[in-house]
Amino acid sequence: MKRKTKRKLLLLAFVLFIVTNGVLLWYEEGQLTQTSFVHQYDSIYTNDLYEKVYEEGVFESSKQEPLYFDDEVGSFQQFLVQEGDEVSEGTPIYEYIVRDYNVTRNRLETQSAKVEDEIDALQAYIDEVEDFQIPESDLNRSLEEEEDKESFVGEELQKETAIKDKQLQLAQKQAELEMLTNQLNQLEASGQVIEVSSIHEGTVTKISKSLEAPLMTVETNEWIVSGNLDEGNRKLVESGIPVRGTVETNQTKWEGSVDRVHTYPEKESEESVYPFIITLDDVDDRVLPGYHTTVEFVTAEALEATTAKSNWIHEQVVLEEGADHESGNDVVSDPQESAKREEQEEVSDDETREVDDYEATDSTEERLKEKLGEKVRYVWVMTSQGTIEATQVGTGLEVNGETQVVSGVSEGTFVADAGPKAYQTGQPFITPVQANEISWTNLKIQEPRTIWTSIKIGLLHR
Repeated sequence: MKRKTKRKLLLLAFVLFIVTNGVLLWYEEGQLTQTSFVHQYDSIYTNDLYEKVYEEGVFESSKQEPLYFDDEVGSFQQFLVQEGDEVSEGTPIYEYIVRDYNVTRNRLETQSAKVEDEIDALQAYIDEVEDFQIPESDLNRSLEEEEDKESFVGEELQKETAIKDKQLQLAQKQAELEMLTNQLNQLEASGQVIEVSSIHEGTVTKISKSLEAPLMTVETNEWIVSGNLDEGNRKLVESGIPVRGTVETNQTKWEGSVDRVHTYPEKESEESVYPFIITLDDVDDRVLPGYHTTVEFVTAEALEATTAKSNWIHEQVVLEEGADHESGNDVVSDPQESAKREEQEEVSDDETREVDDYEATDSTEERLKEKLGEKVRYVWVMTSQGTIEATQVGTGLEVNGETQVVSGVSEGTFVADAGPKAYQTGQPFITPVQANEISWTNLKIQEPRTIWTSIKIGLLHR
C-alpha cells in the first residue's frame, strides 16, 4: 500500500513538472514578468555641499600705523609706553614741551576745526547713504527678472560696504578730535607740557629711542590671515570667495573672505607659490599674531541642494535604439515620461496599449535619435506603482561621495542602492521584510481563514 502511494505521488509530481514547464513555454517572453529584489534603498535628501581647497596660514596684523613727532612744535620729553604694550584709543604714549604757547594753541585749534568739518562731512555722507532706497517699481521689476534681482543684491552690498568704510573713518576722526581737545586742555592747564594719546588700538611693536621717524609703530588688532597657494590650487581661488578655518593652538573657528591673491608667484624651492591675504569677519580674543591656522577656501557651494549618494548614480552611453552600451537596459526614462507611465497604469488595459503604441512610434524614437552617442546619468527609482525605473537625472556639484541632483528626482524619492546592471526598467520589485516593524500581537488576533487567504494571495502574486 505504501509503495503504491509513493508511486502515485511521484507520478503526480512528474505531471505537475511537465504541466508547469509547458505553461511557461506556452507564454510569450513579454508576458512573463521578473520581480526584482531590492536589498538596500534610501531616499533623496537635502544637504549643503561645499567644494573646498585646503592650505595653511598664519595670523598677522592687518595694519602697521606709524606715529611721528615734529620737533619744530617742541622738545620731546619722554615715552609713556614700552614695546609690547597694548594701547587703545586715548592711551597716553608720549609727552613733549611746547616751544611757543600761542603758536601751539593756534595750531591745535585750527587742526580741531578741520577735523570737526571732516566729521560733519562723513556723518552727512553716512546719513545720505543709509536713507537711500531703491524705488519700489525698480524693486518689483528686480524680483521678476533674475538679472535685475542680482543687480539689486549687488547694490545693497555696495551700500553696506560704503557705510562700513565711512564709519571706520568717522571713528578715527572722532578719536583724533578727542586727542586734540585733550592736548588743548592740557596746554591751557599747564601752559607748557602736552601729553599725546594714541588714536589707534593695537600693540606697540617698535619705539625709536633716537627719535628718528617714525617715533613708534602700532600694529592694530585687526587681524588677517596670510599664506601661500601652490600652482594647482591657485587656479581655483579667486578674490572674494568665502574662507573658513580652525586655529591650531586653541581650536577656535573663524570665517572670512579672500582679500587678494597674487597673480605672479614667489619662488619656493623648485615650485612656484602664490601669496594670499584673507580678511576676517570676527576673531577670538585669544588669537595672537603668529598663530597658525588651517585654511579652507570654499571654491563652490550648493546650499539646501537636492542630494544623492554618488554610488546611487550610474552612467550609460546610448549607442543604438532601445539599448545602452554597458548593461543592455532600455534607454533611461526622463522624469516626464516616468510620470506619463504612472498615469497610464491607472487607465484601462486597452487605453494603455494605445498610448504605449503611440509613444513607441513617435516620441521614443525621436528622443532616441537625439540621444544617440550621448552619455546620460540615471538612478534606479522605486515608483509608487511598485515598479523600478531607470530615471535620468541632471547633476551638479560632487563632493565627498555626495552629488547634487538638479533635475529628474526630488527630495523624498526612494532610490535603490544597487549597481548599473542590477535591474531592468519597468520590473516590479519587492523589499526585505522589516521584522522589527511587524506587530505580532495583531497577527495573533487574526482569524486563521484571513491569514491563510493572505498567504495564498501572496504566493499567487509571486
